[in-house]
Amino acid sequence: MKHLNFVSAAMLALTLAFSVSGCKSVFEDSDYAYDGSAKSSEDDDSGDVKDVPENPEDYNVGTDESLIAYVHCKNTSFEVEGNASLVDIKTSGVKIELKKTGTYYIDGTLDDGQIQVDADSTDIVKVVFNGVSLNCSTEAAFRVKECSKTIVTLADGTTNTISDTKNNTDSAAIYSKRYLAFSAGEKGTGSLNITANCADGISCTKQLFFNSGNYKVTTVDDGIRGKLCLVIHDGTFTVDVKGDAFKSTSDKEGYGYTLIDKGNFDITSGDEGFQSDGTITINGGTFNIKKSEKCIAALGDITINGGDLTLTPTVTGGGESGTGHGICIKKNDDEIRTGNVTINGGKINITNSYEGIQGVVITVNDGEVWVKSSDDSFNASNGTNQMGGGGGWGPRPGQQTTTTTTTGATPALIFNGGFTSVQTTGDGIDSNGELNITGGVVLVSQSGGGNEPIDAGDGYTPKITGGVVIAAGSQGMASAPSTTQTAFFTSASGSANQMFAVNGSDGKNILAWKIPQAYQVITVSTSKMTTGNYSIITNATVKGDEYVSGSGFYYPATSATGTATTISTTNGQCTSTVSGGGMGPGGGMRW
Repeated sequence: MKHLNFVSAAMLALTLAFSVSGCKSVFEDSDYAYDGSAKSSEDDDSGDVKDVPENPEDYNVGTDESLIAYVHCKNTSFEVEGNASLVDIKTSGVKIELKKTGTYYIDGTLDDGQIQVDADSTDIVKVVFNGVSLNCSTEAAFRVKECSKTIVTLADGTTNTISDTKNNTDSAAIYSKRYLAFSAGEKGTGSLNITANCADGISCTKQLFFNSGNYKVTTVDDGIRGKLCLVIHDGTFTVDVKGDAFKSTSDKEGYGYTLIDKGNFDITSGDEGFQSDGTITINGGTFNIKKSEKCIAALGDITINGGDLTLTPTVTGGGESGTGHGICIKKNDDEIRTGNVTINGGKINITNSYEGIQGVVITVNDGEVWVKSSDDSFNASNGTNQMGGGGGWGPRPGQQTTTTTTTGATPALIFNGGFTSVQTTGDGIDSNGELNITGGVVLVSQSGGGNEPIDAGDGYTPKITGGVVIAAGSQGMASAPSTTQTAFFTSASGSANQMFAVNGSDGKNILAWKIPQAYQVITVSTSKMTTGNYSIITNATVKGDEYVSGSGFYYPATSATGTATTISTTNGQCTSTVSGGGMGPGGGMRW
């Protein structure tokens, strides 16, 4: 980082110093004041939508001395060095405006006042927070009114603080009506701490970007909001808020999206961790999201291409009113879901939830997915209410036999690859439409009456055409899937945390899993089985290396021994030995 020292003696001649007190009067200046009573920062997007291209060069601090000003905050006044013509200090309060394209270094403490960017609509304003503490009692302490872009750099080795009061009419400690971006110095060690006592920490009604830096945000409402979009390339974020931690909220087509390339996120939120009216895309990063009603939620599609996500929502209630979702597509104004969830990589660990992952079409192509839930671990649903039996499986005891008309896209749950392990007292993997397993490893541990390990929608049958499947659970509702890959569905009583194993006729192990809950029936399918006799051991002693660390799953184990029963299978079919079968999928209340 250059230019952290002040300018030469020649430049010092341009120094301006004002000593004025009070904050309220300056915001009554009609030329500059923002009328917070008319609109809040949440619903103001100035009526226009246009993309301002992000340019990596924007994050380089300017070196032209003629375009540099140094602003020293002096508690109740300002002092300016460098090119003082770049700034305008208002005479009716503690307020300074950054007026032109240039680089502005800001340091010191402002007890009650504001720094505002009010430049030409084509200007790019670069602001360096160089150890600054800003507070304002009536508006945002740092505010962007007009410019093309504002780029804020957190100088290396500095800690910068922004705060407001409950009387803030901008409803955000940092508020911007234009493109706003944040970055750290060359070493990435700059920090920004934000305390919002009125509402939001950072609110931008246009595009909001983070390139690097360390951020600590504490608010009484939302943490960081970029209305048209929120893009995070990198950074470390500690966010503790009563509302949503991160959000993008435009209802304009193609906007309201969130994109995360990487970063470290430690989030505690009273509402949602990440919330978008558009899409959410996560390419990487480390996430710890806790105490949220929904950890990751969007109206549009959610796509996870990488990253390490630990999600622990707060679980409350049950049925339709149950909350506590790990990854969730929200209902729109028509009370239906239209977004899909796609997992292409990374590691997702939903440590506790009401429902783990919910969307219209949920597709797992790769990665590790771990889910613990009290209701459905996976739920493919468009949000409409489905009742009644279907697909020839028959209704559940006491349930209605009619099916309401559904609207929206047909739900589907698809496993093409990756590793998935779920543990639930509801349905394990549940679709209100199609359910297809074509590849990967899918492990389901389910318990509780009125539910089943694998559940397709009314008129549909779960299909297994590839991959490795072990689905263990309660007997009442479970039934055999449709398969083109050899499988069996059988009664097999096992206690919680006992090792289940399948050996071939030669005694060699095919697979084994330490199933975390007690079960009465089990479905197993793998391409390693064909026509023949196989040994099933429900309390096996297993040696070998886990397929995925911590999974208790072996494919195969070096050895698996114990008292065995024999089952005969036919190539390409599912052998069922369960007396009377199950009542089948379909039915129940689907949301």
